[in-house]
Amino acid sequence: IGEVGPRGAGPGEVTTPMVVDISDSSVTAVDLLSLRVTEWRRDGAMIRTLQLTRPVLPRVQLAGRWIGLGASAAGFTPVLMRSRTGEDIPLSAQAPLLDSLLAAAGERHAPSLGAWASGFVVGDGGTYRIGAFDSTGALVRRYSRDLGANKRSAERVAEELEAWVTDRTAKKGPPSPVEISAREEKLRSEELPWFSHVAPLRIDSKERLWIVGTTRDSVFADVLDPNGAVERHWLDCPGFEGRWAHAEGWLALVCAAPEEAEYAAVVKRYRIVPRQ
Repeated sequence: IGEVGPRGAGPGEVTTPMVVDISDSSVTAVDLLSLRVTEWRRDGAMIRTLQLTRPVLPRVQLAGRWIGLGASAAGFTPVLMRSRTGEDIPLSAQAPLLDSLLAAAGERHAPSLGAWASGFVVGDGGTYRIGAFDSTGALVRRYSRDLGANKRSAERVAEELEAWVTDRTAKKGPPSPVEISAREEKLRSEELPWFSHVAPLRIDSKERLWIVGTTRDSVFADVLDPNGAVERHWLDCPGFEGRWAHAEGWLALVCAAPEEAEYAAVVKRYRIVPRQ
């Protein structure tokens, strides 16, 4: 185990880093405070640094291009740019990245991004629509499920309402009955995304799309093949907040630790076996 990127504001240093790429020879991270992308060798020596000229969070690198999240007045939108220079790659008005697949994604929550062997993956967790694109931004394949609205269960509404009342009381005093009622209605009616932007979407070597998300009080893993067939697997992962990883049939999820534990989280590993 080693470390790269000492804390600081100088070349090769970081203050609020997010790792965006790890290879056999290097580690790349973006500093969220300075908007600077830095690449280090595994021994910690800096290879290069790139100052971004506008608020963009690079997430996935492929074929000399980054796909990231760009901030705008409308919310977050996918942005393609050259990984060596940070220069934007223009997209025409007809480019698939701008079509109806993502029409509302950036207005409500950040789009989910990922990579596959031939390009990038971009999805809208609210509508459960995902597009696989090549490295130039051309649409290759769509994945989608018509699942309707994803809302909290009555038990989850009660838990979150109790937590809100406790927090509000500690900070500003007890909320009024009207405020409690309004908060409860908001929790009941709010539509939640089926999957989060926190972890990248994955397409494996068999071109199957892997999605891990939540519905009501449960965590699921959906495996979608190129023909649209779907397998859903239910997973036991209390406190799941969207952090997961995949490697050829194995899933690793960050879950809440048992109440008696001295640590906050555990990593659970699952072997997903296709149904016959």
